[in-house]
Amino acid sequence: MPAASLASAANLSPLDRVRRTTTLLVLTLLVAQIFVLLAAQLVVLGGFDWRQPAATLLVVVAAAGAWATLPPPASRLVLAACLPLAGALSIWAFAGNAWQTGMQVYVYILVAVSAGFCDGRTLAASAAAVAMFFIVGGLTVPESAGVRGGEYLRILMYVWLVVFEGALLAWLAQTMARSFQRSDEALADARQAHEELAQATSAREAMAAQARDERNRLMLALARRLESDVGGLAGEVAGAATDARGCADDLRALVRRGSDNAGAIAASGGDALDSAAQVADAASQLSEAIAEISSQVTRSSGVTREAAERARSAQAIINGLSEAASSIGSVLATISEIAERTNLLALNATIEAARAGVAGKGFAVVASEVKNLAGQTGLATSEVAQKVAAIRDSTHEAAEAIESIATVIFDVDAATSAIAAAVEEQDAATKEIARSAAEAVQSAGAAARGCEETLSAWTDTNGSADGIADLSKLLSGRVEKLQTVVDGVVAEIRTDAA
Repeated sequence: MPAASLASAANLSPLDRVRRTTTLLVLTLLVAQIFVLLAAQLVVLGGFDWRQPAATLLVVVAAAGAWATLPPPASRLVLAACLPLAGALSIWAFAGNAWQTGMQVYVYILVAVSAGFCDGRTLAASAAAVAMFFIVGGLTVPESAGVRGGEYLRILMYVWLVVFEGALLAWLAQTMARSFQRSDEALADARQAHEELAQATSAREAMAAQARDERNRLMLALARRLESDVGGLAGEVAGAATDARGCADDLRALVRRGSDNAGAIAASGGDALDSAAQVADAASQLSEAIAEISSQVTRSSGVTREAAERARSAQAIINGLSEAASSIGSVLATISEIAERTNLLALNATIEAARAGVAGKGFAVVASEVKNLAGQTGLATSEVAQKVAAIRDSTHEAAEAIESIATVIFDVDAATSAIAAAVEEQDAATKEIARSAAEAVQSAGAAARGCEETLSAWTDTNGSADGIADLSKLLSGRVEKLQTVVDGVVAEIRTDAA
């Protein structure tokens, strides 16, 4: 990576920062590889073999040149290939030594370091470099690759291991790269959202400032409007209240004069009402007396009519009784005839029973009893006929007497009716007088009540005038308070707007 890129590391994405850190780590390991190799040879082998350190130095120089001159994708591929290749030179340095196996493991570890580039291509370059080392070294100088001559399967195994490791690590590197890319996208979205939020906040603050200015302008306008409109209206109301108080005083004076006149009229109306009431009382008493006379005459006429009606009823009853007595006579004649026939039949039955001898003895007894009963019936019928004849004669005499009484009663009823008609005419005239007197009383009463109502109305009007005056005073005080409140509100609005 160029030095200029290192200066701008603060602006890198998380993926680029990881790759930058891995690049620095690889460069550090490459430089340290020279000194580690020299120290290991001195400690393990007891001397130096300058071929391996020199080859390692060439690898380091190539890696540094690529890093300094090539763009990041190409420089990462060179660094990924140089690091395990420099480690593979350690396998050559410890050829025939027990440490050679450990150096092979070290090479596999260095291949894994390239996973930090988060690029499958760098793992492919690392694995390819190590595989070429095993193939070329195993075929040309087998000891340098850690194999003996002819162990091609072992060489193939080493190649397979490094290729398998590279494939796994390449998959892991690509997964990490995608994760970092998604993280970068999320971070970019977050930055964009932050910028949009900042813009929205700025716009909101600008709108709030504009709203505050507009509110202050409206509040000042409202203050001016309140001061002009409400203040002027309060002055007008105060003037109107003063005028109303003056009108109320004039109205009270007028009410006092009207009340005095209404009192005088009410007193005169009271005297007229008393006189009319006395006339009405006298007419009422006269009407009551005539009504009592008319009532007595009416009752007498009713009694007379009732007596006449009863006389007619009694006459009808007596006539019916006479007719019933006549009917009874006819019935008695029929009964007498039946009794005679029964007696004759009983006689015949007795004769027939005597002829029958002993067999008709019982029948003869019955016939004898029937004959006796027929004789008794004939006697009783004869007595009843005498009684009925006597009743018929008495009934005829009673009918004549009742007819005479009815004639007298009818004459009395006619006289009573004439008296009742005269009394009714007098009662009608008296009632007309009483009605006129009552109407006069009502008119006088209505006039008196009108005067009283007028006096009460003047009194109420006087109270209303007093109330209007009091309300005018109260309204004036409230208007002054309203003016004070409006002045205070206007002052507060102007202070807040400022």
